[in-house]
Amino acid sequence: MPRSESGFSLLELVIAAAIASILATIAAPSWIAFVQRQQLIQAQDQLYRIIQQTQQQAIAQRTSWRVSFRRAPTAGARAVEWTRYASHTTPSVDAWQTLQTDGPNIDAAASTLRQQSGLYTVEFDHHGNVNGQLGRLTLSQSERQRCVVVATRLGALRKGRGDGQGRCD
Repeated sequence: MPRSESGFSLLELVIAAAIASILATIAAPSWIAFVQRQQLIQAQDQLYRIIQQTQQQAIAQRTSWRVSFRRAPTAGARAVEWTRYASHTTPSVDAWQTLQTDGPNIDAAASTLRQQSGLYTVEFDHHGNVNGQLGRLTLSQSERQRCVVVATRLGALRKGRGDGQGRCD
């Protein structure tokens, strides 16, 4: 009776596994960098929308509103938290929301927004104009930076990319 010779030999399987592991080793750093870059861009987009929505809320309710950002107070946590509140109030402890966990964090050295007690705050008056200091809030992750810039007193916002030197275009 003739023996069937279909299938793969052990040597062929070992070679295929070795090739697959070499390809994975080459591709893994690129994939990780891609995922981190996407997380940073997504966090920047969220940051931009939150500031923009606060400005729109100030206009709609015809009163001053603030939005504040901070690093998560939990030791070792890599997260940015935010809260939105009327200017004549203070944010409650349970009003803080997480922007994105295990992702980008606030780059204090590259951020120029008004900061007080670890809070970076933007305030808009009832016309949507900025009350106080203009500046940028910069997020960083693995040597990459992205920022949202409060560019004019009229409340113009823009997104920028950091150059790693504390500047944002």
